[in-house]
Amino acid sequence: ERTLEMDPGFLDTEGEHVHDETVTSHGFREARPLSLDLLKEWMCSTLLPEAGPRLYRMKGVIHVAGSDTKFVYQAVHMLNIGGFTTPWREGEQRESRLTFIGKSLDKAALQRGFESCIDTPENVATRLASLGMGRLRFSVGDAVRCCYSRAWVAGTVVKLAHWAGRSMCPYQVELRDGTLIYAPHDTDAFIRAGERGRAPPAQAAAAVPKPPAPPAAPAGLSGWASFFSKQGKPPVGGAVEAPCSDLAREERASAPAPASDDERVPVLVLTGFLGSGKTTLLNHILTAPHGKRLAVIENEF
Repeated sequence: ERTLEMDPGFLDTEGEHVHDETVTSHGFREARPLSLDLLKEWMCSTLLPEAGPRLYRMKGVIHVAGSDTKFVYQAVHMLNIGGFTTPWREGEQRESRLTFIGKSLDKAALQRGFESCIDTPENVATRLASLGMGRLRFSVGDAVRCCYSRAWVAGTVVKLAHWAGRSMCPYQVELRDGTLIYAPHDTDAFIRAGERGRAPPAQAAAAVPKPPAPPAAPAGLSGWASFFSKQGKPPVGGAVEAPCSDLAREERASAPAPASDDERVPVLVLTGFLGSGKTTLLNHILTAPHGKRLAVIENEF
């Protein structure tokens, strides 16, 4: 009786299998490689802000331009996780497959957004133009100097349209030692033309060392905390955040945990509906190289 008071339709078996016709599933496939930078920018700046609450589930395998490794992506509403997993097998067809499940989704808009992430010069130019960067001063292969670690250092533009985690940047630059950085704005405060006919000057300040390369087939999802973190392969090293400033590295430095006499153990309850991605998240927690000591208690009822 108390159950019926809370839920009058509890025993109504006639309406048990009524489905909401506004909830749909749309899948897209593409053989041409996608730009991970364009994909991240589209999802972070357009898709999630506009349709995030109505997106129940997103999942897929991405064929990333320039990579021989599959990129696996999963999301529930606004929670995202993704990373490079296993290499494409010899003879395996490389293609991107992305599925969207949600309420009142615009299939045509999803398809346009998905196709805008195909790695082509036209898509890159269109995206940059839409962000107010339609006329860049440099091209891929140009010698430049960047303000990095309080010094002007020589490098080469290796990519246009680089997603830096919070915004799209016009350039990714490789320094002489192989370090990859980015220029957040196409201005002389961050990036200038390199000197022609002369060897680039030695770097005046030490760059952030490159981390060890990830294994060819890492377990889980390559230790990604979220889709909007750094991608699981280069770019690595420092980033140009402000003219001649170490601000970015200082912000990224991990502050030591304050001393505490609190002996309580933090507990996180993980719950969700069927297919919401609980197992994916749990596998990530158990396999990611985060250095935490964790215990998992599973309770199914």
